[in-house]
Amino acid sequence: MDKTKGIFTGFWLAGLRGLLSLGKRNNTFKSDLDSASKAVMTRIFLVDDEPDIANSLKVGLERKGFDVDVYTDPTVALAEYKPHYYDLLLIDIRMPKLNGFELVREIRKVDTDSEVWFLTAFEVYYEEFKKMFPNLDVKSFIRKPVSLNELSNRIMNKVALAQQKE
Repeated sequence: MDKTKGIFTGFWLAGLRGLLSLGKRNNTFKSDLDSASKAVMTRIFLVDDEPDIANSLKVGLERKGFDVDVYTDPTVALAEYKPHYYDLLLIDIRMPKLNGFELVREIRKVDTDSEVWFLTAFEVYYEEFKKMFPNLDVKSFIRKPVSLNELSNRIMNKVALAQQKE
């Protein structure tokens, strides 16, 4: 891991740990879980090659009431992917062995239903992305670092919109 990436990860994790401990002190996890459980359980497929980030997001999102399967190796994630099971795919773009775009391209061969949100620490230009990957239907790019509250609120909004359509 290069020095810049390590510093970035350290700051991001420190912020996430702060949010988690703040929630514990204020006893907000119970209310977060209650509000999330009123919605349909959202199954999330999370792939990020940084174990600390992946596991922190998993723990935080599960405390918010989501069902999260997490992988830190995209090739293992692809091998264990369950078609038509997940509501949302949260996938880091820059990973070794198989980048996030390649992973989604392979998943789309067996599952075209799940919504995809990419996680990235870098600027993404949507128009350029669409030119490079015209067949990938991506609804959102999430810029890291992202707060757990922001991410869970975006997911809950997605769930609410899906329920309105039904």
